[in-house]
Parts: sequence; C-alpha cells; structure tokens
Amino acid sequence: GGQPADHCSSLVGALVRLRDGEVLLVCERAHIIPMDFLSGHTGLWRRLPRPGPRWRPPGQDTTDYLGHLRALGHFYWRTGQGEALLSPLRDAARRRLALLHPDPERALALAAQKLAMDENELRAALGPALKDRPGWTRQVAVLQRIRSRL
Repeated sequence: GGQPADHCSSLVGALVRLRDGEVLLVCERAHIIPMDFLSGHTGLWRRLPRPGPRWRPPGQDTTDYLGHLRALGHFYWRTGQGEALLSPLRDAARRRLALLHPDPERALALAAQKLAMDENELRAALGPALKDRPGWTRQVAVLQRIRSRL
C-alpha cells in the first residue's frame, strides 16, 4: 500500500463559487472538481465540511407597520371600500357574541355589561358602515374591542 492514486483523497481544499453559480472544490494539488459531480456521483458532498451562511447583524427596521395600517385604512375609506374592512370584523364580533348567549339581544346586553359600554354603541357597531370617517373609525374600534375582550 502506497499513496492513493486520487490526489484529492484528503479533500483539503476550498470551495469556489463562480459567477454563473457553479460551485467548485479546489483541492490542495490544484485539481478542480465541479461540486455537482461530487454530490451526484461520489457521495462525497455529504462528508465535506460546509460553512454556514455568514451572519450579518440585522439592519434597522425602517418600516412603520402602524403607519402602513393607517394608510391602508385611509385608502379603503377614500375609495369607498370601508365595508370590506368592517365585514370580517363584524362577523368575528357576532361569533363572539353568539358564544355569550344564543339570543342576540341578550348577548348584546351581556357584552355591554362586560365591556362597560353602551348597548346602543355596540348595536351601531354591528350595523352597516357609518358614512363619516370618525364614526367609521369608532365603529372599527368597538368591533375590535368586542373581538379581543370577549
């Protein structure tokens, strides 16, 4: 037993990524082996040490999520699509109320008591979308309160 015929048997080398995306293994004796050959033909790819991605510190988050939501709500309001935002909120609030009591009127009275709110304000929030912007905003807030606190 002498030296193995394969000069890359020790697999000491460096990975090189070319511009076209091909990855090569450069062995210590300057042999170049395409990595797709190693992974597909010899099974050596599993045994090679692979460094993970380089860690980069997270950048400053410049997105203003709340501002984005306000702008989106304003857009829906301006374009007459306020009902599209209210409908899922209203459905969720009605489901919560139905869990309180099977009778909708009794459920509304129980919700008003639990939320320390006026029953008429709850009833108005469950109705059609209000036409004025402050009223519509208040309606959304009441529906969200029902959904989150009941």
